[in-house]
This record gives sequence, C-alpha cells and structure tokens, in this order.
Amino acid sequence: MTNEELISELAWKTGLTQADCQKTVKALQETVMECMEKGDSIVFREFGVFQVSFKEARSYRNPQDGTIKTVDNRMVPVFKPSKNMKQRALKAPQP
Repeated sequence: MTNEELISELAWKTGLTQADCQKTVKALQETVMECMEKGDSIVFREFGVFQVSFKEARSYRNPQDGTIKTVDNRMVPVFKPSKNMKQRALKAPQP
C-alpha cells in the first residue's frame, strides 16, 4: 500500500476529506521521526513500538575484492510489532 492508497483508505473509513487525511498522515510521520531523533520510543497499543536501537561496530569482508572493512557504532530505527499484529500477519495470503 502506498502513501496515497493509505490516505484514500483513511478518507473512506473516517469520512474525512483526503486533504485532511493527508495532513494527518504527514503529521504522524513527522512526529514519529522527531521522537526517534530524540531517542524516544513511540508505543501504539495493539500495533507495535517504534524505537531506536544501538548497533555495535563490526567488521565485514567485501566479497568483490576481499578487503576487510568496518562499520562504526550507530543508531538504527526498529519497529517491533505487537502480538496482535503478528497474529493478523499470519492470516495474510502466501505469495
């Protein structure tokens, strides 16, 4: 589902205009990103948790030329689905 499809679906389900839904989706996305920039977690009950996780530095080998390279410590965005979301995802059709 694309952003535009999401906005259309929200407009249909809520009775709001697509313009209002677009503003709401954009505001939600911005708020989640701002919270994650600060290192905060965002918890949506029955949906999941958006959070920032620390990744240790590591080494890897470049398969093309065999050189050893390193990746520095970094923070990465993580989404942990709720138990309810995991159960609903199991009902999705297989490709």
